[in-house]
Amino acid sequence: MTNKAKNRITINPAICNGKPTIRGLRITVQTVLEYLGTGESREEILNQFPMLEPEDIDACSLPSDQRHEGETSMKLTLETDREDDGRWIVEAPELPGVLCYGATQREAMAKAAALALRVIAEQLDPEQLDLSPEDLR
Repeated sequence: MTNKAKNRITINPAICNGKPTIRGLRITVQTVLEYLGTGESREEILNQFPMLEPEDIDACSLPSDQRHEGETSMKLTLETDREDDGRWIVEAPELPGVLCYGATQREAMAKAAALALRVIAEQLDPEQLDLSPEDLR
């Protein structure tokens, strides 16, 4: 897949709950795939979503492994429990040392997620990353 096609599918936690979207337009890849799956033509989809371009639909139509070629993903489990003193404790079993407390379950989960990301980032080898300045925007 070309970088141009890759750049059409974006993931931003602040947009559509982090689901893959088309160029950050708040139109999810899933939405386009559902329209295609029900037999809608490309032309009809482009009429219903005039901000889309034909290349956007092409990018959505690629198999998932090609849309995310060269990317690595990881599922992270956060286990929660409430202590006798009322505090919440959250642990990420896949990442030793990721254990956080919070006054609320949400607070503890946010702290654990942030810590997990820091632990993962520290494990990355910058020499193995294939990043260009455009990737860091």
